[in-house]
Amino acid sequence: MRASLVRHPLSRCDAVSCVHVDIDRLSLTSLTLRFAVSGAIGDIAIPPPAPPARTDDLWRRTCFEAFFRGKCEDSYCEFNFSPSTEWAAYRFARYREEMADLDDVDSITVERAVGPGLLVVGAQLDLARMAPILGEGLQCALAAVIEEKSGAKSYWALAHPAGNPDFHHKDCFKLEIARNMPS
Repeated sequence: MRASLVRHPLSRCDAVSCVHVDIDRLSLTSLTLRFAVSGAIGDIAIPPPAPPARTDDLWRRTCFEAFFRGKCEDSYCEFNFSPSTEWAAYRFARYREEMADLDDVDSITVERAVGPGLLVVGAQLDLARMAPILGEGLQCALAAVIEEKSGAKSYWALAHPAGNPDFHHKDCFKLEIARNMPS
């Protein structure tokens, strides 16, 4: 399945022409996300490769994000993936409340590929460990923060609520991922 992200109307980005995400459900408990950014990739501030490690504040630079919640659930999980291969995983009891590390996630393999006109960042997630939080069906919000070398940042998501960018907002959870989603 492929989903396109749209730029928040209050942000500007000269370097990016489009952002899309390929989602593959490998099994009932495994999901792969591949974020692809097309455009003037040389104008994007891409964090250099680093050892893959849990790292906070990735969203302050070019970063890709995925949020998951169970249908009709207030609690949700957030994953951040940096082109550096660093990652983060959090859980929230409610909208932006009771944030904690998602301790059930020991590591996430993040892969990156940079080429002329294309930046791809991918990650595979083990959903089995999130079952108590997510329940049966999944609602997903996908997002990206793109920082240009000029320092300008743009915010991309499946959908945006009114006002400032807010990837945690319920209006961003636009993608339904069925348990039996074909790969």
